[in-house]
Amino acid sequence: MRNRFEQQLTLGQIPIEQTYINPKRKFALDELLAALKAIYCNPEYNEKIFSILEKSINPGKPRTGRKGMDLWCIFVLAQVRLCLNINYEMLHNLANNHRTIRQLMGIEREFGYEPVEFEHQTLYENVSMVSDELVAELNHVIVEFGQGEVFKKKENTVFRSKTDRRSEKSKVTSAIENYLTKTRLFIKKIRNTRFPRE
Repeated sequence: MRNRFEQQLTLGQIPIEQTYINPKRKFALDELLAALKAIYCNPEYNEKIFSILEKSINPGKPRTGRKGMDLWCIFVLAQVRLCLNINYEMLHNLANNHRTIRQLMGIEREFGYEPVEFEHQTLYENVSMVSDELVAELNHVIVEFGQGEVFKKKENTVFRSKTDRRSEKSKVTSAIENYLTKTRLFIKKIRNTRFPRE
């Protein structure tokens, strides 16, 4: 039986919603984790993601038996693996040691509590269930979320293209070049000027 995620918080467990992701860091992993957190906190897209995962990973399985890895953990680890283009050994290391990833999966606990750790084989068997077709379907929802929620156009907001920025940049660049040219000419003029001896 696979749950979407562990609904009941255990002692020392940090809620997923409280995962801190530094907005100043622009590393691909930080951007991915920020996007995943936003999806988790959005009920509509959260439901879409879990529906796709349940349909593909839990097709017709009874909700009884041994507890498997949560669907949310599988989803997060699969996305991290694709984002960083890493093998399962490196993913296993991150899953057991990277604090932010673990907090986003809902398995990180405060100091003094027994940590949740994954065996390599468990991680491989679960994450490898996410096929290329499933990734494409999930990515479609993620892109839809990005376009609809993250980059939603605000009213009276003017969108600026790269060419607008480039033309502004070229104006600034030409102004700086003019200033430098005048400065060089002035220095050259001073060097060539002969001052009378006293």
